[in-house]
Amino acid sequence: MKKYLLLSLILTLVLVGCEKPTTQNPLITEDEKIIGDEELEIVENAKNEEEESMKKLEESVELAFDLDELKDKKETNVTSRGSCDLIAEASTCIEYIGSFWTDQQMRLHCESTGIFSKDPCPSGMVGGCNIGEGVISDMITWFYLQGGGGITEVSLKHAENACNATMMSRWVNAK
Repeated sequence: MKKYLLLSLILTLVLVGCEKPTTQNPLITEDEKIIGDEELEIVENAKNEEEESMKKLEESVELAFDLDELKDKKETNVTSRGSCDLIAEASTCIEYIGSFWTDQQMRLHCESTGIFSKDPCPSGMVGGCNIGEGVISDMITWFYLQGGGGITEVSLKHAENACNATMMSRWVNAK
């Protein structure tokens, strides 16, 4: 927010500094003009182009800030379609997010390995690997220190490094 306010202030100062005086000096005659009407028109066109470029730049900056806010919101407010609880066996829980994950697909993926639920993974996770963020098969494998998987602080760091080294994967902090 501070960046946006600073950018708005700077843009305002630049645009105000570029304003053309609205009053003409009645003491200057046509012969005393320093530049002609054609040159003045070129300057005016350049000024208009600069103003349009500044508007486009401001819109781009606003869009970048909006995207950052959406990304932050997604990290903390993921909409879950369901989950596969493997905490007792593997200290993990898979949370299904993408549109690919229908009830049937989630059940098939989870069957014989964990406990399927339409609810998100339980709280208490210490981090997770978001696999396929933004694609239809988007899902997060959450890691827990409790359970049968023997996850430790050291193995968690290895999991984070492996996740970040894998294409289309990104480590996310706990919800």
